Amino acid sequence: MSLVSSLTEAFSETSHRLPRLRGGGASSHPSPAPTAGLPRPRNRFPRAWNLRPAGYGYIGIEIGSQTIQIAQQIRGSGRSQPSAQWQLSWAGGQNDPDLQGARDLQGLDAALDQLLTQWPRLRSMFRGNRVALTLPPHLLPLRQFEIPAGSPTEMRAMVRDELSDELGFGKPFTFAFWNCKPATGDLAEVTVVAADYEISQRVTERLLECGLECRVLACLPTVLARAVQRVSRRASDTFRRASDTLSAEPAAVLHIDDHAAQIVFCQQGRPGFCRSLGDCGLAPLHRLLSQHLQLTAEESQLLLGEVGLGPEPTSPRGRSLLTGLVAPALERLLEEIQRTLGYASAQYPDQFPKRLWITGGGAEVRSLDRFLAPQLSLDVCAAGHSGAPTPEPATQPSAGHPALFAAARQLSDSFWEPL
Repeated sequence: MSLVSSLTEAFSETSHRLPRLRGGGASSHPSPAPTAGLPRPRNRFPRAWNLRPAGYGYIGIEIGSQTIQIAQQIRGSGRSQPSAQWQLSWAGGQNDPDLQGARDLQGLDAALDQLLTQWPRLRSMFRGNRVALTLPPHLLPLRQFEIPAGSPTEMRAMVRDELSDELGFGKPFTFAFWNCKPATGDLAEVTVVAADYEISQRVTERLLECGLECRVLACLPTVLARAVQRVSRRASDTFRRASDTLSAEPAAVLHIDDHAAQIVFCQQGRPGFCRSLGDCGLAPLHRLLSQHLQLTAEESQLLLGEVGLGPEPTSPRGRSLLTGLVAPALERLLEEIQRTLGYASAQYPDQFPKRLWITGGGAEVRSLDRFLAPQLSLDVCAAGHSGAPTPEPATQPSAGHPALFAAARQLSDSFWEPL
């Protein structure tokens, strides 16, 4: 069975079940704790209204730590392209570099409140009401377990037992897992993400208030691995290589959010070793520019996007000065990436990447790929540029680098290509 880290549930006319993660290698089920006490909110919308217009994918929603990316794909002639995309931020999210954002349930509520407030004016941009969604990395932290190798059912049960023993998972929960690498001997190394049912219940209920139906709740590493596979196929024309050869090569994705960064090693659309990079989001860059230039986060984001980084002697003077101002944050990012690559080369040599793709808000930092490439001795590309053709313009796009919407677009595509 393919690696699956998504949550999909069918809705009845009068009620729906809470979403449930299904994980790599086999479907993973919620903990055996009783669930009878969980409320089952009514589906307040007629079933006929839930029809998805022909040709359109899910409404893909990536909830980040301070922003929400929304995108929808439309498919024709066997190929999908953007139909609409938009980015939202909530109060303080772009004005306070120290804001913690959606790092807990209170922050998630703030994000969902913003979506509820803004959705009426965005409604006309998107078609249908079925949603595929991913949550902030802080709410789905990565865990690595070493368990005895066994059948998918046996491994699923062992992962569930390990999670049940951890603090905070006494209540019903759902989880997904995948192998970091093929099992050797009697032990298997797996990566696990888990969510309390309270989170999935809250998301489902708030989306229903918007008139939206959550059909897929995916973990970010799986979404990014599949997005890189899609980008690699489109990049094949640029590199004049067979798409199956390019997409089969080991790659890594560096996803940079406001308060979080993750690096995901992947191959053929499947995630392998993953690691969260501590204090490597965009917030440290904004904080430094706020200290030196008294800029808001929104102003520093504009400066990073328009001027960018340039360590070369031939770089424009403004770009070199800006690189110097944010040097401590860049050094921290480089150190964490190099540590991750060094560990992967020793522990997962078969997964060592040929190329590093940048997605998320970090892709909007101009020339970040050119800054990282010589110091990492890797090809570094912002997904959508620098090696991959820029996607076709959306019919009603918001401003933003194509890689900013990579996860949301892949979530939309999961209607045709299940995760």
